Amino acid sequence: MEYRRVTSSYKIKNKIKSFDSIEIGPLDKVHKMLVADKIQNKIQNKKDFMKYMYLKHDRPSYQKASEHGLQYFDSWLNRLSVSQEMYTEIVEQVERNNQ
Repeated sequence: MEYRRVTSSYKIKNKIKSFDSIEIGPLDKVHKMLVADKIQNKIQNKKDFMKYMYLKHDRPSYQKASEHGLQYFDSWLNRLSVSQEMYTEIVEQVERNNQ
């Protein structure tokens, strides 16, 4: 229930003004689920973006939506204290496991 409450409070269609504004709650299990969810979502969304949108559409609306999506996941990861190094390490592990 707590996980659903937190994730439902911050949808991708809404702009997150500051990563500090994201309330993650006090439960360690929820925190861990959020970390896994947001990393997985960023990996998949970035992969989809690079495959289907990157340099394929000149429309500013596509570019703006793509930037917003990446900023959304970056805000979550910043709030969850996931460093760029940690994110990169996890992405590399996922890629090795998918080979």
